[in-house]
This record gives sequence, C-alpha cells and structure tokens, in this order.
Amino acid sequence: MSELKTATDLLEAIRLAEKEFAALNAKVNEYRLLEAKNMTGGDKHCSGSRCWRLAFKLARLIPTQLPGKVGAGGELFFTVDLDKNQATFTGYGE
Repeated sequence: MSELKTATDLLEAIRLAEKEFAALNAKVNEYRLLEAKNMTGGDKHCSGSRCWRLAFKLARLIPTQLPGKVGAGGELFFTVDLDKNQATFTGYGE
C-alpha cells in the first residue's frame, strides 16, 4: 500500500488547492491541472517535506487537438502544505 502514498498526497493537494478557487472568483471546472511538483526540500509556504507546488491553466487555452498552440497566461499557482492541511495561492501566470 505504500506505493500509493504519493498519489494519495497529490490528490489531497489538488483538493485543497481547488477549494481556494472560489476566493479567487475562479471556477474549478474551467481549469486543468498543468503541473504538480513535490517539494521534498520544503518551501517558504510549507512547514515540512509534504509540500506540493501546483499550476492550473484555463482549459480554453489548452488545444483540444494536436498539433496546436497553447495560449499564453491563464495560470493559477498554489503551494500546498499537507502537514498544515493548507493551500496558499502564490500567483497568476502571465
């Protein structure tokens, strides 16, 4: 069962970040997870090594067929501290 630890932590990090969309007047269903990075070395927004950096992008800027061009901007960035059960919004993409 230990092989599922990373997947379980990632799903929890996504859930916590998505809860913060409302505070940004953003709709979760309009975004797609673009990048997830485990910050095992910690981060200024995290208390320990159970830390994730997540990037979500507006789905309408992602091509539905390949080849296609990805639109610029439209990202929301979060750092999630699983030890504190907290997601922190860290910025917008340009």
